[in-house]
Amino acid sequence: MSRDSCSWDGVICDEMTGNVIELNLTCDQLVGKIDSNSSLFELSHLQRLDLSMNNFSNSHISPKFGSLSTLRLAACEVKEIEFLRSAKKLSDLDLSNNKLQGRIPDWAWSNWMFSLGSLNISQNMLTSVDSIPLQSVETLDLRSNLLQGSLPIPPNSIRYFFISHNNLSEEIPSSICNLTSLVMLDLARSNLKGSIPQCLGNISSLEVLDMHRNNLFGTLPTIFTIESSLRSLNLHGNKLEGKIPRTLANCKDLQVLDIGDNHLIDTFPTWLGTLSKLQILSLRSNKLHGHIRTLRSENMFLQLQIIDLSYNAFTGNLPTREIPQQLASLTFLAFLNLSRNHLQGCIPQGSQFATFENNSYEGNDGLRGFPVSKGSGRDRVATTNYNVSGLDDQESNSEFLSDFLKAALMGYGSGLCIGLSIIYFMISTRNLKWLVRIIENLERKITMRRRRKERSLRNYRRRNKCV
Repeated sequence: MSRDSCSWDGVICDEMTGNVIELNLTCDQLVGKIDSNSSLFELSHLQRLDLSMNNFSNSHISPKFGSLSTLRLAACEVKEIEFLRSAKKLSDLDLSNNKLQGRIPDWAWSNWMFSLGSLNISQNMLTSVDSIPLQSVETLDLRSNLLQGSLPIPPNSIRYFFISHNNLSEEIPSSICNLTSLVMLDLARSNLKGSIPQCLGNISSLEVLDMHRNNLFGTLPTIFTIESSLRSLNLHGNKLEGKIPRTLANCKDLQVLDIGDNHLIDTFPTWLGTLSKLQILSLRSNKLHGHIRTLRSENMFLQLQIIDLSYNAFTGNLPTREIPQQLASLTFLAFLNLSRNHLQGCIPQGSQFATFENNSYEGNDGLRGFPVSKGSGRDRVATTNYNVSGLDDQESNSEFLSDFLKAALMGYGSGLCIGLSIIYFMISTRNLKWLVRIIENLERKITMRRRRKERSLRNYRRRNKCV
């Protein structure tokens, strides 16, 4: 309880009283057990305790931890939660990346019903969550478990709901549209089927909607209101049909649109160029056709940085068409893929186009000019090698877009900023795992640096007040 302890790494004290209110002991290689008579529990004013990334695999965890309002035991080899049976005041609980199995017991839901605002039990081996009776929860993370059956619907207080990478294998109930406070909804890779509830487009607070790599069919939601806050929409890798709804033009804050690898039949949606914040557009592997129409205004696609139109049929076999020269004026563009579209004519010249690799144009035998014509007058961009690398490129590109964008958008809260140079390098090398490690390490370092800075500032203020 000495005031000197407030200067220790990982210790945060109340500025006025000097009482220890937070302990951050992450990644400290702690092992063994913490008994109930440990001096740790003499810290009667402790509000937040973070013991993540330690090893308590063979330890008995004291029930007194359940009194400590924020408790983080991520990656601690936790196998059961019996030690929380008496915990009824928790507001923030992180048990992610452990070895929890089966289902959350009923007594736990009862304990947490009115207090818990944030629950992270991702990356475990849970098989069932029948209901979520948490009245005050705003953040719920169930990602990367073994959940089966229907999609559980959290209470209306939820703002951030993550349940991707499971095996739900049922349809999305329309009652999900009752969650009118939703900001982020992540249902990716959960083996969901059926159609997308049209009413999702009416949730004006929704900023990130990710349903990529499911078995969804039918049409895209056709009603996006003018009040929409949508910043990222990822429906990549489903079986969606029909046209791209023009009401997407109402989403003035849209930065990311990935509807690639579906069965959409439409012409190039030039009207998307009116979205002044759009940075990433992927329409690859659909049945889009016709002209890539001339950009009639210099105020189109002002912030576009990545565009992927590969594996479509723009301009068709007869007659074939050229790449619009106006694309060279998109000065923010860092990645372009127009492969397999039967295009012809000259590749536009400009500083941006000089940075794109040959595989941006392969499968368009009629194209000529830099960088296609490196040798003879009509080099066909190594199309004979495409059967070896094309499918891998397609999968890695879509994986990159979905995982990177989610990480980048979720990283806003911690100040995470990743440059376009990393984006382009990762797309070129097809090395997604390396990028994920970079994101995780950067986010962890930034978080720790921010905490140290805040702690130093608090200590400085406290010392000055004492003086």
